[in-house]
Amino acid sequence: MPHDHSHSHNHGHNHHHDNSEKGIKSAFILNLSFAVIEIIGGILTNSYAILSDALHDLGDSVAIALSYILEKVSHRKRDEFYSYGYKRVSLLAGLLSTVILFTGSLFIIYGAIGRFLEPGEVNSAGMFLLATLGVAVNGMAFFKLGTSDKANIKAVRLHLLEDVMGWLAVIVGSVIIYFTGFTWIDPLLSVIIAIYILYNAFINLRSFTRIFLQGLPSGIDEMSLRSRLESIPGVVSLHDLHIWSMDGSYNILSVHLVVKDGTPSSQIVALRKEAKEIIKKFDIHHETVEIGYCPEDCEYLDC
Repeated sequence: MPHDHSHSHNHGHNHHHDNSEKGIKSAFILNLSFAVIEIIGGILTNSYAILSDALHDLGDSVAIALSYILEKVSHRKRDEFYSYGYKRVSLLAGLLSTVILFTGSLFIIYGAIGRFLEPGEVNSAGMFLLATLGVAVNGMAFFKLGTSDKANIKAVRLHLLEDVMGWLAVIVGSVIIYFTGFTWIDPLLSVIIAIYILYNAFINLRSFTRIFLQGLPSGIDEMSLRSRLESIPGVVSLHDLHIWSMDGSYNILSVHLVVKDGTPSSQIVALRKEAKEIIKKFDIHHETVEIGYCPEDCEYLDC
């Protein structure tokens, strides 16, 4: 049975590569530098919330460094070992970042329990000043990353966003401690921040799992796409429709379109062109369209 195969690539995403790397590099420098300041400030203010965040920021720095290295590797072209290239390598960085978030958060909760039992004096004014600086530094790093949809970049953004949220909480806590003297607010803030991190890390992990298991990319309406393809004049039916994502932003599709036996090649060419145009509108960057005559024994019918 004759078949026609069509492959298409959309490389419009390539111009984001340099911006992603620059954003991650800037975030790493800002995060690591401020982590050192946090350690000193946490010791001087005797704030466990700040020391916890310092430890967390050091973990963030490691995660961001991994993201930077693996992001560069992910831009390598296809070779004899990886036919799609190395795009999914960036997912490993995001996964490692999420694991670090989980581990760091559990460590923070464990340490905060001891501070609940034996709260110490806290320099609330110092906490306030350091937290204000923290919001500025982490906020700057967050915006430098841009708005890429890559799972790896999303993981780094999550690191920085929860840092900003944590510092905002420290600002509020330092004000409460200053006016009330309730030093137990400090470890309470640590626990709240850690729980918030754990929740978001879980959401992120679920997103990674969906990509690794080749689930349907979010935002793509498969039923609508199927209906549009089936409505193309000359298409009798379709099957073997698969849509998945390489890294959370680069989406791939394969489909088998069936036409009537004896359909002229000129109509098949026009049909394929229309199918490509429809597929592009659904944020697909690489499609494989197979076209064949009405099958009685097509091996893909049950896919």
